[in-house]
Amino acid sequence: MTEQKKHNNHKNTTTMADEAQKTEEPDTKIRFTKSFVRSPGGVLIAINLVLLTIGWILMSAQRSETGSNWSMSFYLFATVMSWFFWITMYILMLFNIISKITCINWPFSLLINAGVDSLLLLVSSILVLIYGIKWGLGMMIGASVFGLLASTGLAIEAYFHFKDRND
Repeated sequence: MTEQKKHNNHKNTTTMADEAQKTEEPDTKIRFTKSFVRSPGGVLIAINLVLLTIGWILMSAQRSETGSNWSMSFYLFATVMSWFFWITMYILMLFNIISKITCINWPFSLLINAGVDSLLLLVSSILVLIYGIKWGLGMMIGASVFGLLASTGLAIEAYFHFKDRND
């Protein structure tokens, strides 16, 4: 009987070691990851998406009221392209699909995109702010403020991706 207990204890030890080995392997399954939503990177991307959406809506409303000019078009281009890129990245990270695509240097790619998007939004928001103040267009000023906030958020995100790339 004591031999059987030793045999059962050996079985349990082996099973625990196997489970420990499974937890050490990288998680490459495609599934929803709650930890990303709560992470600083996930929260920052979500905030930037909300800011970009509000700026996009305000500028579209202003454009439908007053017509279009080149600064509005540039702002909408910068906002929409940034929004589409970051919503795609958010979904890829949210479902851990990004770990399956190993041929791309993700920290470097995200660093470059965050930096370029931040710069485009900064320039377009300043141009729209000047035009909005000149003609007294409230929604345009509001859109530029949300664009400047999103630009700041993307600059912070670029900094975090820079740190990730150097680690």
